Amino acid sequence: MIKKTLKINGVERILILDKDETLAQVLREHLLLTGCKIGCGEGHCGACNVIMNGKVTRSCIYKMSRVPDHAEITTIEGVGTLSDMHPIQVAWMAYGCAQCGFCSPGFIISAKVLLDNNPSPTREEVRDWFNKQRNLCRCTGYKPLIDATMAAAAVMRGEMTKEDLVFKQTGDSIVFVIEMCVDVSGGRKGAVPQPFLNLLHGYAVHHHQAGTTMTQVVETNVAQIVLFKQLRK
Repeated sequence: MIKKTLKINGVERILILDKDETLAQVLREHLLLTGCKIGCGEGHCGACNVIMNGKVTRSCIYKMSRVPDHAEITTIEGVGTLSDMHPIQVAWMAYGCAQCGFCSPGFIISAKVLLDNNPSPTREEVRDWFNKQRNLCRCTGYKPLIDATMAAAAVMRGEMTKEDLVFKQTGDSIVFVIEMCVDVSGGRKGAVPQPFLNLLHGYAVHHHQAGTTMTQVVETNVAQIVLFKQLRK
């Protein structure tokens, strides 16, 4: 058994564990940070990627005996919150990057390290970076993932806002442009995840003085429901 003092998602943790356990096992089984996925278990798919001391680390093959004491580790749980999502997370949903979603945490982690170090990458650099980090996706293909990373980079550079990713002005209307599956019944109701309710609310408040009107956002305990009306000036 070994003792490790680590800073995980900004919180100092003192752990007593088996030196042969992997970082992924410790994160998932000891700390219940299950956003870190174990796919292939051999470091080939990128689902287990976390950030350790500023670098992408394939945690499923990284033994705890190799993890330096006082290492700073960030998992997907430490990237943004429900009330304040990271631009990459917003872009990931806006561009429809997740189907099964299993690979998303690893991709977002990789994208964050890339943009933290290269705020203005080319599409080729994004693609090469994901290849280097061995991120694999078997659902969506890679174009939406690159599109989302480029859009998130623009937000992080201050060229657009997170709201710009999900709303688009078209003439007299503001269109909700999330590329995701939304169950719409009767043309009036749609189930929307909590983060998008937060964005809707923030967008309404931001545009209130500009004379924009929008429907009331209504939350329920079982499914978050938004009553959509045409958004007009």
